Amino acid sequence: MQENTYLIRKRCVSNKHARKTRVFRVAVLLMTAITFCTLFMPKTAVSAIPERVVTYTVRPGDTLWNYAATITPKNGDISDNVERLMALNHLSSEDLVIGQSINVPLNDAQ
Repeated sequence: MQENTYLIRKRCVSNKHARKTRVFRVAVLLMTAITFCTLFMPKTAVSAIPERVVTYTVRPGDTLWNYAATITPKNGDISDNVERLMALNHLSSEDLVIGQSINVPLNDAQ
C-alpha cells in the first residue's frame, strides 16, 4: 500500500515538472516570435502632417523640372524638388508623358 502511494506521488510531481517545462518552452517560443516580428517586419513611415498636393495633367512642353521650380523657394535647389516629385509620384525617371497625372505638393508660399 505504501509503495503505491509513493508511486502516485512521484508521478504527480513528475507531471507538475513536465507541465512547468512545457509552459516555459511555450513562453520562450512566444517571446522569440514577438521579438522576430518586432525586429524584422517592415515599418511604414507615417507623416504627422499629411502633405497637401495638387494634381496636374501633363501637357506638351511640361517637364518635371518646371513643376519642381514652382515649389522651390528662392535660392533653393530645384534638383532636390525634382527628386521629391519623383518619389511622391513613384517615378523611375524624369520623363513625363502627355496626359499623365502628376501630384505636386502645395507649399505655404502658394
